Amino acid sequence: MKRIYCLTDAHLGESKDSYDEFFKAMDEIPKDEVFYFIVLGDLFKFFIGIEKWITKKQKEVLEKIYEIKNSGSCTIFIEGNRDFFLEKNVLNKYFNFIEEEIFINFNNKNFLFLHGDKINKKDKKYLFWNKFSKSSFLYFITKIFPKPLLMPFYLLLEKSLKGINLKYKENLPLQEIEGFLNSLDEKIDLLILGHFHKEYKVVSGKKEAILLPAFKDTKNLWYFEDGN
Repeated sequence: MKRIYCLTDAHLGESKDSYDEFFKAMDEIPKDEVFYFIVLGDLFKFFIGIEKWITKKQKEVLEKIYEIKNSGSCTIFIEGNRDFFLEKNVLNKYFNFIEEEIFINFNNKNFLFLHGDKINKKDKKYLFWNKFSKSSFLYFITKIFPKPLLMPFYLLLEKSLKGINLKYKENLPLQEIEGFLNSLDEKIDLLILGHFHKEYKVVSGKKEAILLPAFKDTKNLWYFEDGN
């Protein structure tokens, strides 16, 4: 029986035990059951996908995911709000696809996977911050300047992530999620989201949006199983 495994909002590095929890969960996956393994954003507390910025511990995590890919499964990295400048020439070893969203037909249903941080169009402060923090200008600086010189800036940027528009994080933007769901092509059956750290389901007609809980809270991977 094949499964789509989803790992979302792990925020590895945020707590001292987070890496151990990740490796434990990964070791419990029967590799012959994995059809797709999807990182649905925010794998690390803060991740810059440029070679010189990837830490030793992050590389160990990526190598663990490579084991899944090397076993014959398809591995996918969906960009989250804590993921920056994901260079495909660096990360292609570990992932078959590195995208902002991906469409998969599985178990006779059409899935659309994305992180979900840009769905709430009312959160203009966050959307502005997101556009700036992932701009080509900032990418150029990050690529060219020495890591020690820019590290204080990125530490400040990471710290500010938690404080951006708290009023939009206290409650799920259900109206915006439903509106986004209704805007999708009629062929889409299931919209799968991370980002919100809560398990929830939004139903509109024949379509469903499933919000996945954060790995950092549950310590568990979510999966969709063939035949159910």
